Amino acid sequence: MGYIVKLLDSNTYFISDDNGDVGTTESKEQAIKIGQFGDFEEADLSAQYFSKDMARGIDYEIIEV
Repeated sequence: MGYIVKLLDSNTYFISDDNGDVGTTESKEQAIKIGQFGDFEEADLSAQYFSKDMARGIDYEIIEV
């Protein structure tokens, strides 16, 4: 079981790009395939690292998959 991060304003999901940096995709399936985090805390920290101004529940949500 893992977690994905959904950005609420753009309706996109975090994924890793070819360089290992954070990118986004509109595809939930792609996010599950290449953007899945192992635990909730890792997903939350990655979202906060992406933008320190984002707040969980307002700017993004973490979805268990």
